[in-house]
Amino acid sequence: MDEFDFIVVGTGSAGAVLANRLSEHDNVRVLALEAGSRSIPADVAENVAKPANWGRVQHSSVDWEYRSVPQPGLNGRITNEPRGRMPGGSSNLYIMMHIRGHRSDYDTWAYAGCPGWAFEDVLPYFKKLEDQDDDSPLAGRGGPLSCVSARNLNPNPTSEVFLRAAEELGFPRTQDFNGPQMEGAGWHHVNIRNGRRHSTAAAYLEPALARQNLTLADGAQATRLLLKGTRCAGIEYVREGQVKIAMAGREVIVCAGAIESPKLLMISGIGPSAHLHQHNIPVQVDLPGVGETSTTMSWCRSSASHRGMSRRRMATFPKPRSSTSRSPAGSGRTCRWPSCMPIRWGRCPMRW
Repeated sequence: MDEFDFIVVGTGSAGAVLANRLSEHDNVRVLALEAGSRSIPADVAENVAKPANWGRVQHSSVDWEYRSVPQPGLNGRITNEPRGRMPGGSSNLYIMMHIRGHRSDYDTWAYAGCPGWAFEDVLPYFKKLEDQDDDSPLAGRGGPLSCVSARNLNPNPTSEVFLRAAEELGFPRTQDFNGPQMEGAGWHHVNIRNGRRHSTAAAYLEPALARQNLTLADGAQATRLLLKGTRCAGIEYVREGQVKIAMAGREVIVCAGAIESPKLLMISGIGPSAHLHQHNIPVQVDLPGVGETSTTMSWCRSSASHRGMSRRRMATFPKPRSSTSRSPAGSGRTCRWPSCMPIRWGRCPMRW
């Protein structure tokens, strides 16, 4: 049995940051558990690193390949839910767009009783993590994570044509989706450095591994949180076919993602008691809500052809910022291209 001050479960977008920041203190020992492996096939590693190949990383050895239950709002279809399975987690899979939440989201949290979470409270931390190239008082510069504007990366000229078309249709031009006006059409900021994906593993975890007080255990699948009374004091995990235990003198921090985190809680006996009884899991803490109300965003593809063009072009669009995650499937805005092909944005809840 090993002992540490802090145990970080998961080294994805949150865990990599926590492992870095906690291990900045020389007087603490930090264990970071990662179910995925640092050793991945060379072709997969290249697809992870090359921004244009982001779609090829899905359904690979570094993707958990989760699937939803049939979705009533999508006519019973089952959706894929990619999740990263390597250091850096899903920051190795996503499309690299860097967008903060809307100011009103954070202000609402503070108003609802979470002091310290208003936008002006969290803004310094956003700026601290960012290394942007914009001249804006809201932009962070010199931080660990590269956030460059796609307009500065020699983009395809048809992208600018699309933005101009959106303006003609009445959509406002947005100079910065992380600025005061989030709604509209514009260039995204992307997590790319020197032409390569800049994941949280590259930005936070890998630089911190040089510290003697940080231990990364990859290929380590967490199987159970260990409680002493109502306090989580350690973790049970499987690595190289062996069951191991690590204890935390101060904290166990679960940041295994939106799916794995509630799963770990529930298999540890923390969750709605009725649901745990259905799976013969002894109840440690009856905590309604764990594993429930998860929502995600659906993506709509629209196909359009212009007179005189022989190719059909596919494009994917997220729903505008003004939407809510609870809106019914298919709701949203409809605009029309000159070819009169409707494009609709929509979000709907996905059940797991």
